[in-house]
Amino acid sequence: MDHVTDALAAALGPLAVSIVGLVVCRDGLRRRLRAAGAARLPLVTEAAAMVSAYLHAEQDRGRIARGADVDALGTAVVGAAHLLLAERGGIPSEDSAPAARSDASEARLALRAVVASALEGALGGAGR
Repeated sequence: MDHVTDALAAALGPLAVSIVGLVVCRDGLRRRLRAAGAARLPLVTEAAAMVSAYLHAEQDRGRIARGADVDALGTAVVGAAHLLLAERGGIPSEDSAPAARSDASEARLALRAVVASALEGALGGAGR
């Protein structure tokens, strides 16, 4: 779970959350991205693919239940993480001001709880 949490914290940092917010609010930009063959929501789509690929690898190693739909889990985890982090503006970097570092620690704990909740059933099915 920590690997997924760390990857999401990096992939959905403050800049990524801001870019997604910009794309969501601009219909014309979304149309141009689709016309260019880009993802509907840049960065979020790539993050979901990254998490799904990792979960497939974990499933192949027997750490995630064989019957788990890891593609759906990847999308769900990223969606939940994005909602959590969009509200906070992402996770501040460790070299931020002291107050921001405290926020970063709190945000990382909340993100880990989201990841753990989403993956618990799949991990439990693998004998954990």
